[in-house]
Order: sequence, then structure tokens, then C-alpha cells
Amino acid sequence: MKDVRQHIMNILKERGRATVADLALALDRPAVSVRHHLDILMEQGMIRTGGVQRRRSRGRPRHIYVLTEKANGFFPHSYEELASELLKEMKHTLQPEQLEAFFQRLATDMATSFEVDGSQSMQERLAAAARFLSEKGYLARWERQDSGGYLLHLFNCPYEGLSAQNPELCTMDLMLVSRLMQTDPRRVANVGAGHHRCTYLFE
Repeated sequence: MKDVRQHIMNILKERGRATVADLALALDRPAVSVRHHLDILMEQGMIRTGGVQRRRSRGRPRHIYVLTEKANGFFPHSYEELASELLKEMKHTLQPEQLEAFFQRLATDMATSFEVDGSQSMQERLAAAARFLSEKGYLARWERQDSGGYLLHLFNCPYEGLSAQNPELCTMDLMLVSRLMQTDPRRVANVGAGHHRCTYLFE
């Protein structure tokens, strides 16, 4: 992203809202230049108009610009660091069986909104589970093996970077997949072990 547009976003992040005149003054740039960059940011979905500012003197009202939800992804967050510290504290506080029970409840809660249909074929259940997991951010795909078994691939780990030091997260995912499919798979690939995806085998 161009430095000027990043600067505009920083100003909007700090102030919450600003007009072209506000931004031109802060950037020490002509209003026409600021409008050009605002148009690009609007096309990218980073900003939107959030009302108008009425002038005391004659003249058209000034548009007020604000950041969109999409723009928040361009600012640094420390969720991973916080999650790591929380997991560390949980391991220090809870007994192993309590920690396991906690992640079992998490897996169960995550699967609660998934509707299980006992009349579905294995392929239909896998397709439904893959859609559900993809909505949760796992980027899931399934395939049938020549040998007759089925593979469920999870190409994105929502907590990659944490799973290597916290295998409980991988165990939670295994529990989740088991609950979605109503049968226990065998994990044959694992991001936490250095593979580029997690894969579960149903035989």
C-alpha cells in the first residue's frame, strides 16, 4: 500500500473520522491529491463515508470518511501472543485431566451448530463437514482414496504458530472432526508436526 494511503488510514484510525480538508491539512497535500487516494481506498473497501459535516458558511457539506471492518486487518494485532500466554497459564493452573476436559468441551461446543443427518452417505457427511470447517477458517477438502478410504484435509490451521508448542489444540481438532463425522478418524498429517496440512483418514 502506498505510503500516503497508509498515512490516511493511520489518521482515520487515530481520529475515528476525518474530512478531505482535515486530511489535506494533516498530510500537507492538496485536497485533489487526497481525494484521489480516498477514491482508491474506497474502491479497495478500506474506507467509507460516515456522514457529512455541515458548514457554517455557504458551500456544500463535507463528506466524513471512516475506516471499514476490512481495514482493521491492516493494523497489527497480538492475538497469537495473548492466546499463547492464556494457554501457558491454563497449563500451569489446571490438572492434565482438567485441561483435556476443557478442550473436549470446546470441541463439543464448536460442533453443536452442525446438524448430523444419520441418513447421509459417507461422501455427503464429508462434504457437509468440509463446508462447516471451511466456514470456521480451516479451508477443508475431502477426497476418496483408490483403496476405498476417505481423506479429509484441513489446509489452514487457525492457530498455526501455537499448535507446535500446544498439542492440545491438535487434539481438540481431532475431537471436533470425530464429532462432526460421528466416527473416529486416524490423523496421518499434522501442521503441528511440520506438515503443510492436517489430514484425517476414514477407513
